[in-house]
Amino acid sequence: MLAITGGALTSVVVEEMLTEAHEGETGVWGLILLTGGFAVFALISVYVGA
Repeated sequence: MLAITGGALTSVVVEEMLTEAHEGETGVWGLILLTGGFAVFALISVYVGA
């Protein structure tokens, strides 16, 4: 039941974020910062062992 609830909440959040992300201007810095954020998160999760 928790997995179903988590999946439903994740899909709602992603749909809201995608629609809001396309409302404004898009630039190169946004893509670079997004990619850098994912890379930093991946490195932290690997080194911490979570």
